[in-house]
Amino acid sequence: MLKHRDYLQEALKRGAGRGNSASGTLEFYSALYEHQAKRFEAYRSLPLEGAWVRPLEMPVVDGARLSFTEAEGAALFEGLNLLLDVLSSFHPGMNFDRVRAAFAEGAGAVERTARALLTRDFDAISAYAGDYQIGVEEYIFILVNWFKPYFAALAEKYGPKIGQDDWMEPRCPVCGFYSDMARIAGTGDGRRFLHCALCEYEWHFKRIACPICDNEDAEKLGYFTVADERAYRVDYCDECRGYIKTVLPERLRISGPCDLTVENILTVEIDAAAMGKGYSRP
Repeated sequence: MLKHRDYLQEALKRGAGRGNSASGTLEFYSALYEHQAKRFEAYRSLPLEGAWVRPLEMPVVDGARLSFTEAEGAALFEGLNLLLDVLSSFHPGMNFDRVRAAFAEGAGAVERTARALLTRDFDAISAYAGDYQIGVEEYIFILVNWFKPYFAALAEKYGPKIGQDDWMEPRCPVCGFYSDMARIAGTGDGRRFLHCALCEYEWHFKRIACPICDNEDAEKLGYFTVADERAYRVDYCDECRGYIKTVLPERLRISGPCDLTVENILTVEIDAAAMGKGYSRP
């Protein structure tokens, strides 16, 4: 897991994320990244094993069979409460009492929710959100950011064993979740990599294919840029009407790895442009 907070601070120095700063969004993400870095360290000490973890298969995680030990359930519940503390400090009007109570019963509730997220059972997630009196989008945001450091620790452990040319699917070869951004490798390479929205693993993907529906009909694929943003573009698909933001790191003034988790929240104006053209994200 990259040091998102450090990357965010460096990005602000180079003038990125101007559209977010007025609302306090960047201050919120700085606190969120600090929380996730601490939870990542806590989860790295767990075994991260079980019948649902398949080191020799892809995806490595079998979401339908996922189960947590008592220690993992306790650690995740602690992580949820700490995350909700962060959210409450920035959004004091939101009440998370029902969420806290629902997961206090033990690992079973945590497992059910993690399975629903990994298998993208949005009917179940919507039902849970209704029970907790939270909007569906807000609840998905909580779930992704709650489980992110846990699955990032798992990706750190099992990701290096994955052959980059053995998997050309739109979903993550570690956890099976979907991508939130893409990047094009530097000059002379030109390969496209997708970035998992959950475990943050990056994997090699086809250049001419939709990263959402896997459509390979070039006539229905395209891209556009927004204003003067030379380092970013929107890749879209007219088959599923989906899109993904793509970064060209060599055009950014950065010295280290390109942090796509942070780049995603720094480029909300590009999301607005894509949605304004009728495209959407998963």
